[in-house]
Amino acid sequence: MWWRSQTDPETANTVFRLADYFQTPGQTIPDVHGVGSTVDEEGRRVPLLVLDEALDPDYLNIEKRLLKWRWRGLIFAGGDPKNERSRLFVPLHRAGPQVERLLENWNVPRNTRIFFSAPPEPLDAGPGARIWAERRDATLGFRVRVGNRTVFSTAGHLVRALPCTIVKHSRSLLGEDRIEGIGSVKFWNDPKPPLALAGIGGVDVAIVEPDGNHTNGPDSEAILANPPDVPDQASVILFGAKSPNRRGWIDGALQATRALDGRIWKNCWSVVGGHGGFAKRGDSGGPVVIDGGVVLGHLVCALGMKFWTGRFQCGLVQDIHSIVDYVESKYGTSSTILQPGLKV
Repeated sequence: MWWRSQTDPETANTVFRLADYFQTPGQTIPDVHGVGSTVDEEGRRVPLLVLDEALDPDYLNIEKRLLKWRWRGLIFAGGDPKNERSRLFVPLHRAGPQVERLLENWNVPRNTRIFFSAPPEPLDAGPGARIWAERRDATLGFRVRVGNRTVFSTAGHLVRALPCTIVKHSRSLLGEDRIEGIGSVKFWNDPKPPLALAGIGGVDVAIVEPDGNHTNGPDSEAILANPPDVPDQASVILFGAKSPNRRGWIDGALQATRALDGRIWKNCWSVVGGHGGFAKRGDSGGPVVIDGGVVLGHLVCALGMKFWTGRFQCGLVQDIHSIVDYVESKYGTSSTILQPGLKV
């Protein structure tokens, strides 16, 4: 299940066509990092391409780049990102002749928007976060009821092989390190070849079966975001281990996004952060919810510029329905995402 416009089938068909090019050997373009859609200044759904930042006509113009950075919070406190999308997404006709030549074989519509970005990066890291997947930072995502058991979700790219234990690190008032077992990974899918499992490429998820009483929390069923009904620029909150309670705004729906290592994420939301960025390494797997508690998905990677805070400009959020479909395919039964019970 993923976004398809109910009112603009032409744009939807264009996005699916460009996504096919993006993933087809012989047609893919290395400097294209992602394909999806966004909304233009007049509220119309339009195609969106994520291109390498080196293609930005202002990439080597330090003075212009400093002006662009101002709103991103690198020098001064910038404006509200909800009102700054026109600076983030460039119309195709203003992206420069190099970009037009690059895309000439893709038959890209003139109303397409361009986002110049560093290559997407999965947000794992070395030791340091409150939750570890072996020696990699992680954040537990949602509690999922499957039959008579409750499990956790997190990002699949954190797992290298099974068995993989998940532990919690904390420090006492006396400065002593404490390690508490959380559980073990039961299933995982990393969308990186050749690790991506056949038939479920693009989904970045791992399922953790907990030890003891680590499933405590509300038992009520969560409300899941229905992609076609998600408001443009909806305000969301990321609950990460390294970046607790970071606010951002949905600015696009990406059909497919590729990292330099060949990992391809599918069916993800693009979220832009406010002053100081949205997410940093160690936030992978963190729950992202729309204001009001509607579940959007969990964080898997970062896009855009890296700020002085260590956070990245944008985050990529795996659609919650893709996570549910994966869980149900592995357990062979229906599942329920439980209310996160997180505090703002």
